[in-house]
Amino acid sequence: MTDLSEQRNNAARDYLEILVGMFGQRDCHFHFREVRVAPPDRDFPHPSYERINERDFFADILISKRASHCLCVAKWEIAHECVHLIDPVDHGFANFLEEGLAHWFQMKPIYHDSDVQKYLATCFDNYKPRTGYVQATSWIEECGPCKVIEAVRELRCSGIKISSIMYESLRPKFPQVPGQTILNLCSTFHEKGIPIRAA
Repeated sequence: MTDLSEQRNNAARDYLEILVGMFGQRDCHFHFREVRVAPPDRDFPHPSYERINERDFFADILISKRASHCLCVAKWEIAHECVHLIDPVDHGFANFLEEGLAHWFQMKPIYHDSDVQKYLATCFDNYKPRTGYVQATSWIEECGPCKVIEAVRELRCSGIKISSIMYESLRPKFPQVPGQTILNLCSTFHEKGIPIRAA
């Protein structure tokens, strides 16, 4: 294993440790194995799962080719994907809440080392996330990130996966937030976002 591979794996373990502190224990049936480069036909960051037995899976984080030679970019992609390793779901089944938390965590300099902080500060003038991530993060901010983390941790303690959190469970925790915001967070994520109708 190369030094760069080991550094990426260590970064993933560090992020997972931070996230466990925030959200509680990860799903114990998904065992983090390694960070590796995504195949050319799926050249984007995403988690990948391989069945070990009837109940358990290896969980890998796949990074984009552009991140494979730059540790800062790799760590930035890994941070987002680590949120998905808290409560893994099949691709396409995450809600705006989970994707919003992943994007929010990925973009917060406080959770990164100084190299990634510098990367975030200097290389993001032209970064244009897809509408869905912008919306999801704005709804997290509207609710208050610390309050969202606390609510998610509490709901996870009762056995609910992040992407299975329903409006009825989340709404009482945010009485001051418009109901539509909570409904949006509990909706299935789409990169193009949710069309916003004029009032």
